Amino acid sequence: LGGGVTQVFMVLVLFEPFKRAGLSADMAWRVSMFVPAGLFLLCAACIKLLCWDTPTRKRFLPADVGKINGASVWDYVEVLKDPKVVVMIFQYSACFGTELAMNNQLATHFRSYFQMNAADAASLASAFGGMNLFARSLGGISSDAMFAKFGFRGRLWAQFL
Repeated sequence: LGGGVTQVFMVLVLFEPFKRAGLSADMAWRVSMFVPAGLFLLCAACIKLLCWDTPTRKRFLPADVGKINGASVWDYVEVLKDPKVVVMIFQYSACFGTELAMNNQLATHFRSYFQMNAADAASLASAFGGMNLFARSLGGISSDAMFAKFGFRGRLWAQFL
């Protein structure tokens, strides 16, 4: 959903107004990239400065859960020994990687191959993000149902089908 909303936002709210203000299409697109970058940095600063890590303390410390040190590299290696974790990492990487690639190229594809204007191409490309909203939910529900009935083997079948 985030990539789909971004497609529409970037074109209708940023790109088109900059273009109407007299910038060339190339320059308008480049200038419009500074707006979300600035918003991201502002959001990151607000989260760092204003948000608490836990309900009772501003910053989380490993000592809060009985650890003397933070996580080491070997803690992560220990987690990766579980094949279930590795399978989930690969599946999530493939799912999210595909979404990023599609969100990145779909609007350009529509503009290049179907000669659509930027706003229409972005709106059509945003449908891919909407589809992900339902596909992920249904995939998770079916995976949970298969796990309840057949255990981890059922979850694997649900996710690979």
